[in-house]
Amino acid sequence: MRRLAGITLAISTLSGCLLYRAVGDNRRPKHYLAIAAAEVAVAAVTGLAGSHSNDCDAGAVQFCGPYPARAGLWLADIVGADVLIWAFMSMGSGEQRSGVFDDPVEPADPRSDAERAEATYRAQTKPCEHGDAYACAGVAKYLQQHTAGNTAELPNALRVACDGKIAHACFELSSYETTTAAKQARLVRACELKEIRGCSALERAEPDEARRLALAIRSCELDDSAACERAGFAYLEGRGVTADRAKAEPFLVRACQHNRATACRKLGELTVESPQ
Repeated sequence: MRRLAGITLAISTLSGCLLYRAVGDNRRPKHYLAIAAAEVAVAAVTGLAGSHSNDCDAGAVQFCGPYPARAGLWLADIVGADVLIWAFMSMGSGEQRSGVFDDPVEPADPRSDAERAEATYRAQTKPCEHGDAYACAGVAKYLQQHTAGNTAELPNALRVACDGKIAHACFELSSYETTTAAKQARLVRACELKEIRGCSALERAEPDEARRLALAIRSCELDDSAACERAGFAYLEGRGVTADRAKAEPFLVRACQHNRATACRKLGELTVESPQ
């Protein structure tokens, strides 16, 4: 009888492995092995009436009691009690019978959005105080949204974040600087870190046309379609640079591809005037 039970478990084990390979899930193989073993082997073992009665009489308590209980304890001894419990729970719930091996769904967070945001802010405050740039960026975002920026804590958080190379923090910090030089430095840093708003702000404030064109090109490279359009017209009209249609057209084409109507219209006019 034990040999028959062993053969049954071997077959069910193979079934479990094949099931695991077919699904390709990240769970441990023996979890799925247990599902197959529990469904096939339990039925076989429970039918072995009296097969372990001598073991029970000899003091092996795992073989005492009703036969279904004996089967479960016997399997637990082989594949592990924790795994078998998981297997039987899955069998009972029908979770695995559906063929979908999903992890249990996490319970919904009962807190409101505002409560979750405040909890995140409080969790980030201490790391920010210790110089964590990303935590400070999170603190600054919370303060901007929930205090309208009217707090001395905000510029301090932005300063740490900017020093940690977080581009948007440098741009936002520029509005809190009290001197023109400091504001300019923050915008330059934001532009260097590929923050389009920083480059655009520098371009608008730049009186020199050549430097303004260079900033427009920089913004265009960062996918600012309006800057591409400005650079194209600057080359076309010779503002800050010698007029050059060949250099203007790639910028206008890029702007037109991003639905800048003025650039598209100008390209059409250029094609009609002197097609190339």
